[in-house]
Amino acid sequence: LYTREGVARFRESVRYDYVLRLYESREIAMFGAFEGKELAGTVSVWKNGHIFMFYVKKEWQGGDCARQLFEAARRHCLYASYSVYVSGYGDARCRGRDVRGRNAVCPDGDVHK
Repeated sequence: LYTREGVARFRESVRYDYVLRLYESREIAMFGAFEGKELAGTVSVWKNGHIFMFYVKKEWQGGDCARQLFEAARRHCLYASYSVYVSGYGDARCRGRDVRGRNAVCPDGDVHK
């Protein structure tokens, strides 16, 4: 499904030291959703408005966690547009789609305009 090079690039992009460097340099903003002290989900936003590293623990999927994280990331965007890429593991209706401009696909598959 994914190329060896694509997998290597993804692994590098989620390494702690790389993400920390991006965060400290303000290249990205990060948001977390907590239930008590437990991290239920996370999302990050590049300066250009691209939403990435969007994860919600399985036990928190299907509720409002993902929607609230998405809205926090969207509100943070300084641009009129934003983009989201839904991986092959995303909702079946939008797998592999790169949604740009004023549209974005939420984890529940809804398209927001």
